[in-house]
Amino acid sequence: MTAIVDAFIVVYLVAAWCWRLTPGTIGHAIVAPALPILRWGGFEQIWTMFAPDPPQASHALRAVITLRSGRAIVWEPPAVERLPPWAALLEFRYREYASTMLSEAAAPCRPALIEYLLRKYDFGDDPPVQAVLVCERSPVAGPGACDQPRAPETLIVHGHVVGSGV
Repeated sequence: MTAIVDAFIVVYLVAAWCWRLTPGTIGHAIVAPALPILRWGGFEQIWTMFAPDPPQASHALRAVITLRSGRAIVWEPPAVERLPPWAALLEFRYREYASTMLSEAAAPCRPALIEYLLRKYDFGDDPPVQAVLVCERSPVAGPGACDQPRAPETLIVHGHVVGSGV
């Protein structure tokens, strides 16, 4: 059994290295047929953290559900950076989910998150009238930067008026 696991790890590491090669190279051509399976299995790697131009902001997802009374319910994924290490490991999938929901590729999935949140809460006699998904974008200073990063900005990435359909 250990040999099977070791073989999988070796094959995966080679595939992870090859699929970012320039199209037309031998390594890329060998791995290309397996890419849909690797992506389906959640094994895709995004190397932007190590790129010459790494991301310059961190993003946080939040949903705000406005009730008829004017009150609001705010939903946020667990903040793993404030959890003890073991709890952060167990809750890390929420961070990945939030990151994915903020990508443009996941834009079609945002209405489903709103629908889930509208089912999750018991609003009683104060029904929701509107729900929005918000992205808080906080600039991150690059390595060795002396200047202060700009203040965070808040962007609405999806809005939904309750009763209007998604």
